[in-house]
Amino acid sequence: MAIEQKILYNLILKNFPNATIKVVDTVGDKDHYRIEIIDQQFANLNKIQQHKIVHKALDNVLHKQLHAIELKTSSQ
Repeated sequence: MAIEQKILYNLILKNFPNATIKVVDTVGDKDHYRIEIIDQQFANLNKIQQHKIVHKALDNVLHKQLHAIELKTSSQ
């Protein structure tokens, strides 16, 4: 259960091509990441709605290759 930081970044970029994205491996095990995404598609959505969009985008790796994420989203 692990995913390379660059692969995770590219997966997020594929789903959020106009976003500003930051992916940090928080403990160095390729299994726990802090992800920050700034994208206009989050405008007028609350945090729960924003995070659901990201979780759906990461569905193929979440809980399979990715154990934990700390997620920060915003439209600006």
